[in-house]
Amino acid sequence: MGWMIFGIILGVIGIFLVYSAKASAKKALYIQAVETTTVSAIEETVAGIRESMNGETSEYSEYVELKGTVQCEEGTQLVGQLSNREAVICVTKVIREYEEKRVSTDNEGNRRTSWHKGRDTVSNNRNEVPFFLQDSTGRLRINHKGSELGLIKAVEKFEPAADGGGAQVSFGGLSFSVSAFGSNRRTLGYRYTEEIFPLGAKLYALGEAADTEHGLVLRKPTGEESKPYLLSLKSEEELQESNQSSAKRNRAIGLVLLGLGGVLILIGIGSLVM
Repeated sequence: MGWMIFGIILGVIGIFLVYSAKASAKKALYIQAVETTTVSAIEETVAGIRESMNGETSEYSEYVELKGTVQCEEGTQLVGQLSNREAVICVTKVIREYEEKRVSTDNEGNRRTSWHKGRDTVSNNRNEVPFFLQDSTGRLRINHKGSELGLIKAVEKFEPAADGGGAQVSFGGLSFSVSAFGSNRRTLGYRYTEEIFPLGAKLYALGEAADTEHGLVLRKPTGEESKPYLLSLKSEEELQESNQSSAKRNRAIGLVLLGLGGVLILIGIGSLVM
């Protein structure tokens, strides 16, 4: 029975990896197949359709590839509390790492004390402002909901605690108080991370440009066919190579696990029959 269960687990993992490989291959195919356009080209197309419809919303939508930079309205940009970098999306997190005392008793009544590491989140803030992609011809508002949004890690640092109790914690522009633990826990330190979508960074976008009642926007593709929606700080070439490599690797590992899982299931069935 144990062999069968282990084989089923390997099979499930193998199926997941094969499915993941197909998704990566699909992304690579769309990245390669869709030609890069410009904001002005989209605007001209929409203007022509609107003109023929007496200025009404055209309901135009097209799957497009755009390249530009991340921008927002002047004066609205965020500044990272830890990184001090300008951004349009900023996720700041502080995790307290600690040790917890546990007392156990064996069969002979002997008590044993040990310390086990743990962690808890003491601060987790996400802030964002409306932003757009700007190329040399114009700018297009972005609705990033449903996208594969590639934030970058601007800060990752561990600061040992001054003592094992509560403290006024300060790092960069972030400062807050944390309560002290009891005698069964002691603070080891605080791990600070900050992920951002930086202002002015080069942006690769693959999504649906649509003319809506609120104007032109880049959004998650609609319709029955599931198309990827990518907003990445990587170049087209980097994304292409990354997805192709991921597809090959996951497919190979997935097929091996499926085969091995099948063998173990057969062994398990054989042991039950015997």
